[in-house]
Amino acid sequence: MSGQRVDAARNRKRVLEAAAHEHARHGSALGMQDVARRAGVGIGTVYRHFPSRQALIEAIATPFFERGLALARSVQADAPESERFAIYVRGFAQALAATGVYGQCRWDAPAAEPVRVELRALIGEFVEAGRSGGALRPDFTPEDAFALLWTVAALVEATSGADPAIWQRHIELVLDSLRGGPPRTLRASPNDRAQWDAFVNARKDAAERDPADPGRAA
Repeated sequence: MSGQRVDAARNRKRVLEAAAHEHARHGSALGMQDVARRAGVGIGTVYRHFPSRQALIEAIATPFFERGLALARSVQADAPESERFAIYVRGFAQALAATGVYGQCRWDAPAAEPVRVELRALIGEFVEAGRSGGALRPDFTPEDAFALLWTVAALVEATSGADPAIWQRHIELVLDSLRGGPPRTLRASPNDRAQWDAFVNARKDAAERDPADPGRAA
């Protein structure tokens, strides 16, 4: 590889790393100038690699799409059939919390299309297996499953920087509510008032620091 190509690849990597940082702070409202400044490159370099903000966001989200599909394949291969959906939901939320690719992960992005097709099929299989095995209520549908994943993503994003016990408890409550029979002992302990107040106050402080933040507290 020529020196020029090496430099271009290095710059692209720096832009992606900077964009991931800015996206974690500002979501889809990240500024291209801010990305260029953090990457230490000119704005022209950013646009040379990524012609629009959407293209840049898709580029940083694509690895998350791919990891999500890899997780689903792993769950399909290794987990008990009736527990696959619950295991996937927990893994999905943990991956979101770890990577910080939010804004519903740009699920409508063209870059996600190949993943969407296969993942929809896998989630459908998980739901059917869960219903057949009695782990999920009989009227739970794949569309319900994607709505649940959407809300989980929103809560993980909202609690970024706060106590993860908030979203962990929510997931366990939701998953248990989807089962038949009496309530079970949950994996996650109840959140106390101090945890919840700390989360709400952190959101309020963030909104006051950056009124344009699309994820500010309501």
